[in-house]
Amino acid sequence: MARRTELRLPCQLSLNTWQHIGQQIFLITDSTAWWLGDWLIFGEDKFPDRYQEAVAQTALNYQTLRNYAWIARKFEPSRRRDRLSFQHHVEVAGLSVQDQDAFLAQAERLHWSRNELRRQVRQHI
Repeated sequence: MARRTELRLPCQLSLNTWQHIGQQIFLITDSTAWWLGDWLIFGEDKFPDRYQEAVAQTALNYQTLRNYAWIARKFEPSRRRDRLSFQHHVEVAGLSVQDQDAFLAQAERLHWSRNELRRQVRQHI
């Protein structure tokens, strides 16, 4: 049973199922910033007062939601790297598209943490 504040698992759960559930939870958690950003972008064209409504719907503050939408606009879905976090993309968002892609490719290839990517970007600037 899953509720907002609890995940109750059956005692007879197998190791493989337990691992799969953990992977799915991580996938959802790691995707929410992108999803909220895309949701806000959609709302920008379709509905008035999207941020006020979004704040009410999500209980997130205005600036956080604006940041999610800004990053989602900077990276079309085809340019987003599945193997890197939303925060990796945040680190390169202020760069040119070419530099964004180059840094993200290197971070992906070399398995850089977000902090390592930040260090590399700062050395570049």
